Amino acid sequence: MVEKIKLALERAYKEREGNSQKTVSTTVSLSEPKVEPQSIGGTVTGSFTHSLTDSRYSVVDTDKLARNRIVTYDDTNEHAESFRLLRTQLLHYIETAGVSTIGITSPAGSDGKTIVSLNLAISMVRSSDINVVLVDGDLATPSVDKLLGLDVTFGLVDLLNNHVGLSEVLQRVSIPNLWIIPGRREAVNLMDKRHASRVEELVDGFSISDRSIVIVDLPPVLGRDDTLAFTTYLDGILLVVQEGETKTEEVERAMNLLKQCNVLGTVLNKSTQKQSTR
Repeated sequence: MVEKIKLALERAYKEREGNSQKTVSTTVSLSEPKVEPQSIGGTVTGSFTHSLTDSRYSVVDTDKLARNRIVTYDDTNEHAESFRLLRTQLLHYIETAGVSTIGITSPAGSDGKTIVSLNLAISMVRSSDINVVLVDGDLATPSVDKLLGLDVTFGLVDLLNNHVGLSEVLQRVSIPNLWIIPGRREAVNLMDKRHASRVEELVDGFSISDRSIVIVDLPPVLGRDDTLAFTTYLDGILLVVQEGETKTEEVERAMNLLKQCNVLGTVLNKSTQKQSTR
């Protein structure tokens, strides 16, 4: 897996050196992700205990989605196919392996993990009858609410601190079957004993039905330990790397830190590779 990423990144660096005037596209595109079934530690079976109708409802501005490179809401967007491919592979894995909680992270903070998380979540709910709960787990730099244009009074940090209940944090949006647990920036040490046990409790309770998937937009792996506080309790992890930007050594360091996790595959963001039509 790492060797495949290395080759793609090295090719991108050579191309950039040979054409220093080339503009790097800001459009999200993905190379074909490799998702390999692996053994997992168990299946999350928790559910919400509050009424979903109590949750705040927000209408999503589709023009804002387009400006923020959220492409899977528009079937005519040429880049949406990349996410449909990723969605299909993941849904197959989810059904065969019985997973229900997936974390999405990256080596660094600018590799596009949140864009990938949101595009994947929308693609999933638009193709099936499942519910997707997207959790903004990046407490230092939460951004899911900004991409969707949500008003946030309470966020994940308030759940961690037991200040409010799930019904006061959970938001449903005008994209059917998509639910958001937004972030709210606050310094929290997730590795201390009190918060670590609370993370496990929350992850076990994020699923809203038997047909639901939880996607957690995690902090970057390198530089902080918040990601590792979550990964222990998630069924699988996707690693996002950015072609032309993510360094090979960063990928190696990230994979080493995640070696105890169930890494389902990798997503090459802003890839110049052509999609396979097979």
